[in-house]
Amino acid sequence: MSEARRVAVYLLALACSFYCMSGCTVAKVTRAYLLPTSSFYKCTEDLRIECQPGSEKLAQVILPAIKQAQRTVEEGQYCVFTKPMIIRTYASREDFSRFSGSVGYAEGAVSFGVLHLSPKLLATPERIPGIVTHELSHLNLALIMGTWSWASIPGWFHEGLATWVSAGGGAETVTNEEALKSIKAGHSFSPEDYGSPLAPKSAASYDLKPHMYYRQAAIFVEYLHNSNPAAFKQLLLSIEHGQSFSQGLRGAYGEDVDTLWRGFLVKI
Repeated sequence: MSEARRVAVYLLALACSFYCMSGCTVAKVTRAYLLPTSSFYKCTEDLRIECQPGSEKLAQVILPAIKQAQRTVEEGQYCVFTKPMIIRTYASREDFSRFSGSVGYAEGAVSFGVLHLSPKLLATPERIPGIVTHELSHLNLALIMGTWSWASIPGWFHEGLATWVSAGGGAETVTNEEALKSIKAGHSFSPEDYGSPLAPKSAASYDLKPHMYYRQAAIFVEYLHNSNPAAFKQLLLSIEHGQSFSQGLRGAYGEDVDTLWRGFLVKI
């Protein structure tokens, strides 16, 4: 591998690690990126799905959810999928983790512009539409923004947007009422207006469980949308076209994230 390619892989791994929130390392996602995928094949009529041998059932089960999930994400995020979408299904949780760089207990992960789905989804088929939509939200932004810019968006916004767009996908074990109660009690995340690929924040950064973090973030994202739909659309379009999150937020709302968060706390 050339030196330029090694540097590119390293930087991509750092950015990618932003979405392998728990137990993911640069070395792990780099190894995942370099694994050969020649054994994967098209096992459904949707040629965007690449199946690991043994994952055919998973591919068939997720197939009905993909078209609606794509429509939901494109409408909610004002951004169509302009680059080729790749969805890989896996025969085991171990292989899902190995190829995605994510933890084995996750259902899905986006890394290096690819959506990876775990056979864990087969245990809770009712969650598949929400999880697929949630992960396509991440993939949509990653593909249009590029990995580094995508990872520079604050994690609460990424996860809040994906959870909100998917109507709670990925946060099913926590209700809005439970999340609001936690926020009112002072046990919540603190929204920043930047993200760091080198020092990403996750649920653990705020001593929260992932589903609580996702649900709280989704409630705040929904507040941003409902309080000013036009500004919310402007924010998404601005970051999708290369503006930083802090610039996009201030340009759209005329306020910084701290002021908006205080307004949200007053509202609830």
